[in-house]
Amino acid sequence: MTITAIVTGTGLRNDDGSSRARVIRQRCAIGSEVVLRKGSSTREAHTVAVYLEVPRLFGLLRSSYAQIGDLEPHAAASIVARLDAGGEIRARVKSVYAPEEKDSPRVSLTIQ
Repeated sequence: MTITAIVTGTGLRNDDGSSRARVIRQRCAIGSEVVLRKGSSTREAHTVAVYLEVPRLFGLLRSSYAQIGDLEPHAAASIVARLDAGGEIRARVKSVYAPEEKDSPRVSLTIQ
């Protein structure tokens, strides 16, 4: 079953102060692999965080993962059971729209 989902919260900052939009502009491209991990849960729904691999020190050090947003609630609800069973899911970037003048880039994913 293939799911297409939109990434929300791309204009926010991460807990470490890094800009999600900046990471998307610099590293996110069509076909890039992202990791989906279970995020915090509220009373209404679970969230699924979307992470992009970011190389450190020109690839000499092990890569880290930067959060670029969260899955839209409808898509998150459909895969949360898979995350409970396996821990994380890999997906691919289907489209990216991230001009400099736009505060919240638009990213969509294809989840297998």
